[in-house]
Amino acid sequence: MEEPELTAREAFTVAGLKYRGANEKGEISELWSAFGKRSERFASIAASGDAYGVSFNFDDETNAFDYVAGVEVRPDAEIPEDMHTVDVPEQTYAIFTCTLDELGETIDGIYQEWLPESQYARVASPEFEHYDPEFDASDANSTLELYLPVTETQPYG
Repeated sequence: MEEPELTAREAFTVAGLKYRGANEKGEISELWSAFGKRSERFASIAASGDAYGVSFNFDDETNAFDYVAGVEVRPDAEIPEDMHTVDVPEQTYAIFTCTLDELGETIDGIYQEWLPESQYARVASPEFEHYDPEFDASDANSTLELYLPVTETQPYG
């Protein structure tokens, strides 16, 4: 697995459609389909043309988590009542780039290989997928970035 880029990112808020569960039947894909059908509503509050998939509130016993498919909102945006918001705090992230086709394999590699062998620990904070405006969900080779919140556990050297 390639070494990720490490970067600090300022806090931001994502508004969108929310799902809670273990994604056992591809519910997150369905959520993104619903998001696509409402893209005009999201464009009116978006800070950019980027989209985000934010995962948080993980339950290790049930494998359930909350997931919001949405956009970073402008500070002055009025969020519609039927949209959910999640605040992503300022944090240091390990950024992994992969294709849509490699997403599951990359997530497994992060948690089973990279994280246990690295000098970093996952922080109890939302993690997220970042999709730039060129991302094409119909193209399995389209790339995205995974942002894993981390802190250094041991000094370099």
